[in-house]
Amino acid sequence: MDQHLGAVPAETLALSQVVQTVLLWSDTAFREQSPLAVVPGGATILRPDIAGVIRAAYDPTMPVVAYDPSHALRLCARLEVVQ
Repeated sequence: MDQHLGAVPAETLALSQVVQTVLLWSDTAFREQSPLAVVPGGATILRPDIAGVIRAAYDPTMPVVAYDPSHALRLCARLEVVQ
């Protein structure tokens, strides 16, 4: 663990790892923007748009596994618009 990683709270590290494994996203998926957000008061939370993708993927009406590219469209149709 390097100096920068050592400065990150354990809760933030754990939440970040969970987010990246829940849907088996690539380790480069969040290179541009973190899946986490810091709210006023300093708490770290899951961004609402990422939470929506997870919620849609685990919708009971969705198949357990899919290899068809149209699966992405089914996920998109289940996303709630967050403003």
